[in-house]
Amino acid sequence: MPKCADVWYNQKPAKQKKDENMKNRLKLACGAVACATALAVFAQSPAHDALKREIAELQKKPVVFELPPYLPPEQDFADVCKAAGEKKKKLLVSIGREACGRCQRFYELVRRGDVKIDTNAFVFVRLDIDEYTQRDYFMDAFDPPDGQLPFVGVTDAERSTQRPCLTGYRTPKEYQALVMDATPASRPTADAAADDVRMPSIYTVPHELDCLLKAGHIQGACCSEKAIYLSHQLGICKIGWDGKLIRSVEAPAHLGDTAYADGKIYGAFVIRSKAVRKDGKKGLVRVWDEDFNLLREAWFDEALDGITVLGDTVYVGVDRWGHDKHDGCCIKRLTTDLTDLGNVDLDLGYQIHYGVQTMATDGKDLFLGCYGGMSRVSKDLKTVTKVKLACSEGFDLVPKSISKCDTPVFFVVKALGGNMHGWRKDPVNNPPRIRIDFHAYSNGAFKD
Repeated sequence: MPKCADVWYNQKPAKQKKDENMKNRLKLACGAVACATALAVFAQSPAHDALKREIAELQKKPVVFELPPYLPPEQDFADVCKAAGEKKKKLLVSIGREACGRCQRFYELVRRGDVKIDTNAFVFVRLDIDEYTQRDYFMDAFDPPDGQLPFVGVTDAERSTQRPCLTGYRTPKEYQALVMDATPASRPTADAAADDVRMPSIYTVPHELDCLLKAGHIQGACCSEKAIYLSHQLGICKIGWDGKLIRSVEAPAHLGDTAYADGKIYGAFVIRSKAVRKDGKKGLVRVWDEDFNLLREAWFDEALDGITVLGDTVYVGVDRWGHDKHDGCCIKRLTTDLTDLGNVDLDLGYQIHYGVQTMATDGKDLFLGCYGGMSRVSKDLKTVTKVKLACSEGFDLVPKSISKCDTPVFFVVKALGGNMHGWRKDPVNNPPRIRIDFHAYSNGAFKD
């Protein structure tokens, strides 16, 4: 009697392939025949009920990982493997079916974080056992010991050899061991290529950022060794490097971006409400300590947005244009006590909306994130180079104590669940969630 009646059996004639593949298919078919008589019995068995209860308990946990859809029948698995290889990633492949209880259990283990997948190291691919082409893809790459679904294995882009895989009901520890055994064992040193930097994405906890239902999307971000700071229309949310909310602070209006330097958090505002403005000024920079105690503030005539601190200078984006597309941008420079050092106009070489949205620094240059592109700019604001990174909702340099490598690594804020429009449609089942992704910066380019 099998542990579960979720099995695979071949209903289509096998193609004439390698002898070992044919034997593998025959083995699975024979195993399925032995299980077929148990199908009706298992559906009413205590084991089936226990599996349903386990899945129900898993579904009570918050979702921390977005499952990819099943590979479409018209998409070639070889193309997926090639794309993964180009990013120097391996493939974690599962094959099963929607009606399979054990398959759904495995997917829930992944969705709820009981089995963690590092998306910087792996591409997770879900195949359908009832699509014969996808069956062939899997059997070419893996050697399942039996017919108990789901089949789960790790392979590389070349798929040069058949590999063993896990089948049937396995513990989260067994699945995690499969993943960890295929993960690079150590972080790179300064001599290693930036492509080899691997940091797993961080996910916030569902419903801990429900303030975003009113505030909207994240506007900017910065970080310290202790926390990540996410700014929005209504204030700042401080989350740990585990994604859990630590605390929040309210702010008077659109807090477009934040920067961290020497134990202080700098925030750039545009005050759209005339009733809130001070002496008619609509730009505001505030400085807090790490516990959000207000240390100082300064008001300015211009609308402000992106902000970063490099050395003893604070750089702030100025918006003179609004939504209309335009050439160039404007950067205001301040001392760390917020004395105005004047504005500098820059030609980015492309058109943007508004002013600079987000800023960061690697300690040498500035990085400006705009609605329209991203640029690296020298400290003296004289040299501009366009680079590629989508970071309009916030990014920052990760401390070396967190990244564990000498190659600069930046985090980028990514909204899940359709961002604020998706959250507001179904706030109970699709609450605000943020994913923090990591990108190494080397040789003038950001790497996945």
